[in-house]
Amino acid sequence: MLLLLALLPAALAASRDAPRVAPHAMVVAGVGIPNLLHGHAEIFLSNTASVELGGGWGLLPWTLTAGARWSPTATCWGCWEGHGLRLSPGITATVFPGMAPEGLVTLNLDLAWVWRSPGGVGATAGVRAGAGPALGSINGRLKVEPGIELVPLQAGIIF
Repeated sequence: MLLLLALLPAALAASRDAPRVAPHAMVVAGVGIPNLLHGHAEIFLSNTASVELGGGWGLLPWTLTAGARWSPTATCWGCWEGHGLRLSPGITATVFPGMAPEGLVTLNLDLAWVWRSPGGVGATAGVRAGAGPALGSINGRLKVEPGIELVPLQAGIIF
């Protein structure tokens, strides 16, 4: 979380010098699996690429997440120009610090409605679904199983 707090102001300051079509960042909260409650900050590196850092708490002990997301022009219909629809693929790694070395890596897809005011501030609401390997430990042995990430409700603000 400290890294997130350090990166967000730097991303906002750098983006003031070079205007972009994409927003600077989004802060999103959601409800789903494997976290019943989670939040993440998505920081845009370019018009189409972003990284996310977050965490949550849910069915398992608290988690930390990190990921990368791509918002290609072909699947971002009016995204950053008022009202729009964003379909963005991504990859997310989830670790359970209290249950090391267990974790989850998912390839996922976000479908979100986005709105931005002419000043750049806005809102987003959508869903996320993904699947990938879940890594666990049973009797000291690594076990790989299918895992899912399902967030039927996420909402946030856009900067």
